[in-house]
Amino acid sequence: MYQYRMAKAGDLKRIAEIELRSRVGSNPSCQERYENCLDIRYHWWCDYFNRTASTETTGIHRAIYVAMIKLNIVGYIAGHLSSHPDPQGEIQSMNILKPQWGKGVEVKLLSILARWFKNRGVASVYVNAAECNPYKEFYAQHGAKVVNDSLFKWEDIDKLTAQS
Repeated sequence: MYQYRMAKAGDLKRIAEIELRSRVGSNPSCQERYENCLDIRYHWWCDYFNRTASTETTGIHRAIYVAMIKLNIVGYIAGHLSSHPDPQGEIQSMNILKPQWGKGVEVKLLSILARWFKNRGVASVYVNAAECNPYKEFYAQHGAKVVNDSLFKWEDIDKLTAQS
């Protein structure tokens, strides 16, 4: 039913669209705010994909995986290695179209990215989830511990790699 693969450059526009649809879907009052942001988010995703955008905590090692039905992308997850002293990972973003949520797509994407982290020697993974983030409960249900109001952490991602 679903296929999963590493994202390609040609997927980035669709990833930006899904990101914005998901944000508006989880908080309809933001529609006006995000209405004209597709080009901005597309260019941001191009920089992330091409590893040309870097911050103090984001290394060059990044991955984006997509979930598809036939050839239509219905969700994605992105993450990167951080430049902390110990190898750590960070989930940059995860968004799944609302009709696909709860059908296992989100669990499979999380598991795939967890394996990517594990293959790079990373055991602990962080995700920053703002107050209105619809995925906060999902992260907690899948073993992430609350660090503070917006930060979650998996101390050991081994359990995530077995999920699907």
